[in-house]
Amino acid sequence: MLTIRWRLALTYGCAMAVFLIVFGALVYALISQSLIARIDFELEEELTELRIEVQQAFVGEPRLELLREHFSEHALYEFEISDLAGESLFRSTRLADRRLRNGITADAVQHRVIAQLHLSGLGEYRVLTEPMQVSSSSLLVQIAIPLRSARDVQRHLLQTFGVAGPVVLVLAMTSGYLMARRALAPIRQMTRTAALISSRDLHQRLEVSPVEDELSELGRTLNAMIERLEKSFNNMRRFTADAGHELRTPLTVIRTQLDVALRGDRSVEDLRQVLMSVLADSEQLSHLVSNLLQLARADQQRLATNTEPTDFSALLEDLWQPFDRRANHKELTIKRHVGIPTLISIDRSLLSVILSNLFDNAVEYANDGGNLSIVATLVTEPQVVLEVTISNSGCVLDSRHESQVFERFWRGDAARTDTSTHSGLGLSLCRCLAEALQGQISATIANGLFSVTLRLPINPSPTASAAR
Repeated sequence: MLTIRWRLALTYGCAMAVFLIVFGALVYALISQSLIARIDFELEEELTELRIEVQQAFVGEPRLELLREHFSEHALYEFEISDLAGESLFRSTRLADRRLRNGITADAVQHRVIAQLHLSGLGEYRVLTEPMQVSSSSLLVQIAIPLRSARDVQRHLLQTFGVAGPVVLVLAMTSGYLMARRALAPIRQMTRTAALISSRDLHQRLEVSPVEDELSELGRTLNAMIERLEKSFNNMRRFTADAGHELRTPLTVIRTQLDVALRGDRSVEDLRQVLMSVLADSEQLSHLVSNLLQLARADQQRLATNTEPTDFSALLEDLWQPFDRRANHKELTIKRHVGIPTLISIDRSLLSVILSNLFDNAVEYANDGGNLSIVATLVTEPQVVLEVTISNSGCVLDSRHESQVFERFWRGDAARTDTSTHSGLGLSLCRCLAEALQGQISATIANGLFSVTLRLPINPSPTASAAR
């Protein structure tokens, strides 16, 4: 399997080879055309001179000795003059018995024509043929020039291309390989660094060039991914440690109570008190495990949503009932305002879990004799949104804790020192479930008032719309 460097070098070499072939063919064609054009120009010039001599030689009685004197042996050109019947009247000495007219067709005799002719023993020639009318004689004048020099130039050009082409191609492939190697050097460095990164040292980052290019963008993207992985691993470690701690506490209490109950003789009433305490701790443990299971499902996006027409006011009343006694015991002042139609289309099950956790949190942390308010309205935006705000007084946190309250197992210092049985999963679970319903949840803390606002997109139930 070829490496990327070699594939880039070969690609560059193939592209260069195609370029050299096309460029060489174009140069060869242009030079060849230029050589032939030059030869034709020289033939035209020589024909002008020959035409004058022929006219003088054929005025009156033909005097062929004038032509032989000037044109029998020329250093460059070969000549032949014949009549239209084909009889040769004069030709250069080097031609001997060779005829320039052999390469000319009968149709071309009536017109000027330039053609190429191979003469045995002499080589390839460029022949210019032109009919002439001198006095009463119809003649065919032909001038030939050898193509030896042009062919030599073409051959030397091909030899030059044959030698220089491979050299240029090798140099191009070498430079392409070196450039590819240099361009891919940051990737090699990233690969070596990435190979050293494991779950234990996710703090390492890839070295990113300050130059703004595709590789630096790749490096920044990978570093962002590693940073997300580091946060995920840290959250997982913290979550595992906190979950172990939270599970160990009720289990330890249960074991301690059972150990004490088994020591010595105990009255029925004492055993009954122990069992009631164990039952309460078991319920707390069950609630914690249930929250952990729902959080795990939310993380894996395995929460199934089932939208159905729901009587929100009745649902709110049913969910509040288990907390009403605790609220009365703390002498809380409850204010409720529900501006919701009779029926809305929403996932009743997940909404119930969210509201139950918010009620539990508000009642638990409200101060004795304090206030607790529940406001639910429909907000008309590009889509209809259910907005529920639950507030309680007596908050000992400040505004810098607003984002932390949704972290798993997080509780403020004051909450950790009280007798609360909360594990710190309630609000975190609410956020996960709200996101599963394509909604949002946020918290605000101001002047001892802790408020949580839940916003969920809904569709008004067709039944409710018809009723209105």
